[in-house]
Amino acid sequence: MGEAPGAVPYAELERRRLLDQPKSSAPTVTLDGKADGVTPWTDGSGYAPHYLGFWAHHVVPGAGRKLPHERPEAFIAAVLEVHGMS
Repeated sequence: MGEAPGAVPYAELERRRLLDQPKSSAPTVTLDGKADGVTPWTDGSGYAPHYLGFWAHHVVPGAGRKLPHERPEAFIAAVLEVHGMS
């Protein structure tokens, strides 16, 4: 994986624009599938600057790109977690 040729000059611009996006105060849970073969899972710290209120991040073993279909119980648990915070 990596950036396309010529993308490097735009990396800093992209980073700044992402950080300049409006912040959300809505309760939020982010999920990464640990078995995602396209986008590597993370600890979620890259998402944190975008949320002002309750925020949690979970890495879901056995889930890939279609997390709600592959691990519906984990997806439902995240929905219920957010519902409990609203």
